[in-house]
Amino acid sequence: METKKPEFWHVKKAHSPIQVPISNIDAFKSGTPILIPVINRYDFTNLNDIKIIWATARATGAINNANIAPRSKGVLSIPANNWQLGDTISLRFLTRENQIIDVYTLLLGHKEVAFSYTKNEALVKTETPDNYIVKTNRFEYCINKKTGLFDAILFDKDTLINNGPFLNFTAMVPCHEVFYNKCPITKWNSENWKLIKLRTEITPTQIKFITSGSMDSIKVNFEYLIRSGGIFSIGYEIENPSSWQIQEAGLMFNIPDKFSKISWDKNSLWNSYPQNHIGRPVGQSLLYNTGAAEMYRNTPAHDWSMDSKCGYFYFGPEGTNKKFTDLINDVKCLKTNINFYNVFTIIVIKGYVLKLKEM
Repeated sequence: METKKPEFWHVKKAHSPIQVPISNIDAFKSGTPILIPVINRYDFTNLNDIKIIWATARATGAINNANIAPRSKGVLSIPANNWQLGDTISLRFLTRENQIIDVYTLLLGHKEVAFSYTKNEALVKTETPDNYIVKTNRFEYCINKKTGLFDAILFDKDTLINNGPFLNFTAMVPCHEVFYNKCPITKWNSENWKLIKLRTEITPTQIKFITSGSMDSIKVNFEYLIRSGGIFSIGYEIENPSSWQIQEAGLMFNIPDKFSKISWDKNSLWNSYPQNHIGRPVGQSLLYNTGAAEMYRNTPAHDWSMDSKCGYFYFGPEGTNKKFTDLINDVKCLKTNINFYNVFTIIVIKGYVLKLKEM
């Protein structure tokens, strides 16, 4: 199976000879044409010689005689339609041989991110000798008094998070080794965490826990905000970080080893991707590709996003590192600007999916 790595699409987009410099269209009116700005970066090709196909959920068509000269800007006109907020317009630029030059997906308006929750839901705070416990109708938060970190977060009495948060603060010293795993990588985690102070602030609609502590020479302040309806947020501050080049900074939680699938919705770098590209804005994936045999020097029978090897230049000829487990690339790749991220448990009995539970 011929499969292209994700970089192929990034290079194609960066060097695209046809660019649409917008992703959203705010000025539109139902029943009138939509005008889309386009940049022709070709040296010699007029867009008259390019196939331009547009499509919406209700209609599709072609734009003929798009007279935009080489090295110039112009406007494409999409015929009048019953435009509605949230509609998407797909623009495909093709050669005469139907090879893809570039693809764009434009949104009418802007994406609204809304969370559903139960308003005015009571918060109940109790404590044991070891923990502070906050309960809502469906959530339960257990905070350890000695560490100031969570011992567990439960949803419908089912464990969603085992413990955390831990500071995922990774630095790498530049080096000249062939394999990157020989370079020093420093991570700070719960093993060297020391609690300095833990205090609470309680109102009728929310409970705030403020945790101060240190990891080696780094001072860290966490702020947990638990609101009625199960809305939970975390803020953090870092003092005196390392002077090394920081590769990534964020928070990490340990979750149970029972999840089988994830789904996500995020704001991506490009507004259009191939179907299985790991950077696509909306997607879902199983955690493991259990049916795929992966052997060095053998052509894989699956897409790159389904591969579980971590790469020759990172981990040498074996191409893997058990610390990464066998998660496939679609799952372990970096996802930023997240709107929604869901994890699922799948129960299978005698080959049938019995239950798909969203957490």
